[in-house]
Amino acid sequence: MLCPSTKRCQTGFTRKGYRCVCANGLLGENCTEGPPLGQVVPDIIETVEGRNITAMCNVTGNPKPDRTIWKRSDGILSSARTMVSKGNLTKLNTTTQDNGFYVCTAANPWGTKSPSVILHVY
Repeated sequence: MLCPSTKRCQTGFTRKGYRCVCANGLLGENCTEGPPLGQVVPDIIETVEGRNITAMCNVTGNPKPDRTIWKRSDGILSSARTMVSKGNLTKLNTTTQDNGFYVCTAANPWGTKSPSVILHVY
C-alpha cells in the first residue's frame, strides 16, 4: 500500500508517480487539520435603544485559530461603547446607529471563517 488508510492515492503528480491526499477532506500530514469552523451566537439580535448586547464568536479548528477579529461589515468597529473579550463582542447602550452586520473573522494557517450577526436596534 502506497498511502496510509486515512489518505487516498492519486497518480501522476510527483516524481514518485503518485501523491497521498487526505480522504476525509481535512489537511496536514496526519489528515487532522483544516480551516476554522464556527458560528456567531445568536446570529440575529433584536433589541431596543439603551440595552447592552453580546454576540459570541464560537470558532474551533486544528490548529486553533491564531486570531479572532470583529468588524462591522461596512468598516472598522468603533471603540466607543464596544468591548471585545475572548471572542465575544459586547455593545453597550445600543442606539439605532449600531444597526448592521458584525463579522467575526477567525484564521489559522489553513484558512479563515467569517460568521456574522445582524443587529437590529429599535
